[in-house]
Amino acid sequence: MPIPERFKLPPIPEELFQRMSYLCGVIDSGSNHDVGEHLAEWNKHSNRKCEAYDLEGYRSGMDKVPFVRSFLHPIPVFVEDVFYSEVVDVLNSIWNVEGTEDETSYYLNWLEAQFPNSNISDLIYWPDEWFGDESLFRDENGHFKTDAELSVDQIIAYAMAKSKRMLTDAPTGVRMPYPLPES
Repeated sequence: MPIPERFKLPPIPEELFQRMSYLCGVIDSGSNHDVGEHLAEWNKHSNRKCEAYDLEGYRSGMDKVPFVRSFLHPIPVFVEDVFYSEVVDVLNSIWNVEGTEDETSYYLNWLEAQFPNSNISDLIYWPDEWFGDESLFRDENGHFKTDAELSVDQIIAYAMAKSKRMLTDAPTGVRMPYPLPES
């Protein structure tokens, strides 16, 4: 399922991306004495204010393209009137890896904004840690059990319960096979 139209990220102008990539390299190298001017220009376009150290060593965590793009996407916000079907579409898009690395990261953060304090990213990728019980999801060899995988509806049901945000159009009676963790 594609991302719902109203939540699609706006395109990043190529010229802006190229300029920000250049600035990232200059700031990261620290070799230019005008780092302050470059950082000011970076912050003019970035979605969050940065210091030079925020751009240092990005290469150890992610490639430059998604790193720079992530600073050009808007900050995800809580959407009061989000529909259950829209959350399902976003989660399916993440699950099916339909976007780039930076887009996936944005939409994971978007889900976190919709379900505050749910830690939905861990619920999606590391349910054993989210529930605090490895034996629920892993076999004796440490591999994930295929029969223990949560469905999209179950992930959203747990996220709603943990965040205490119930979507009015969510289906009722979704089976939640494991107890909700306390913390």
